[in-house]
Amino acid sequence: MQRIKSLIDRYIFSDSLPLEARTTNMVCVVGIAGVIVAIITRLFMRSSPALILVLTGIVLSVSALLAFCNVYNKHKLGARLMLFSLCDVLLPAALFAMGGVKSGMAAYFAMSVVLIFFLSKGRTRVIILTTHIAWVILCYAASSAPPFDALVAELHGTAQYIDHIQSFVVSGFFISAIVLFQNRIFLNEKAKKDTTLSAMHTMAVALLNLDLTRPEDALRRGMGIIASSVGADRITLWVNKEIDGRLCFVHRLSGAAVSTDEGGVSGIVIEAADAITAFPYEDYLPDWVEKLSGGKPLSLSSGEYPSREQAMFSMFGAQSVFIVPIIYHGDFWGTVIASRKLVKGGNRRNLSK
Repeated sequence: MQRIKSLIDRYIFSDSLPLEARTTNMVCVVGIAGVIVAIITRLFMRSSPALILVLTGIVLSVSALLAFCNVYNKHKLGARLMLFSLCDVLLPAALFAMGGVKSGMAAYFAMSVVLIFFLSKGRTRVIILTTHIAWVILCYAASSAPPFDALVAELHGTAQYIDHIQSFVVSGFFISAIVLFQNRIFLNEKAKKDTTLSAMHTMAVALLNLDLTRPEDALRRGMGIIASSVGADRITLWVNKEIDGRLCFVHRLSGAAVSTDEGGVSGIVIEAADAITAFPYEDYLPDWVEKLSGGKPLSLSSGEYPSREQAMFSMFGAQSVFIVPIIYHGDFWGTVIASRKLVKGGNRRNLSK
């Protein structure tokens, strides 16, 4: 049970994955669980082999897509493939195998509409949804008229009653799981913002008391305050400097957490950079001058990094970062970046938790 909980936390609720990836994983896992329950129920009801085959096909196809998405990190493509295979192929096939218009498939088709809204957006959502609704209407019409009505499995008495109850329960639990997932994401984001505001308040109070007549000591003390406020185990100071006509961020100070014998952290030791390292903004972080010039801090986890930022922060092993721009006399002077690394055992932490 602990292993299952660990996998759920890692692939559905961990900030190390983009929201799109966690959403796709959640939908796949809940969908697979619901269909397995349906298969067990149908086996007890001694339903037709065709229906068992369709339900098994749903489990296998969704499981394959789940593995594909996480192995190759193709969550957007996986979501599109799942919407097509499940909503436009397997569910229409289940309509014929479960009794046509007499079945409880309407609840499952309502679930497919929710799924389309959840996994697509913008113009793509409109196209997929319109096509799906037209296709479902056509399938219902075909299942009620010759010659396709001959393909519809018979459904009578108790079997019809159980089918309607099961479709209502499975689709209800599926939609409820989506609502709970969205609610947890909202609460997590709210907690992150609240923690960031609290950390900023702590930093502001402490930084106002620094001795600015000794700027080097003030910088070191300020970096230590930032690191302790957000719970970072690494912090670096980057100073903006123009080199060969290009604005670069130059490594000046860095600090790392000092471990105690008991495995805890006793503090952050700030030291000068071993070597002068300069990175042109336009090559590594082209949008950051505009983002940070306003003086607003940023908090990001690895799953939220855009592609260029992903490459940059992976160089330093940063799992999550808290970025504080330094504005001096109205100019964007430099940046302090507090980060956490991937900890031993593969567990991921976020600076906002």
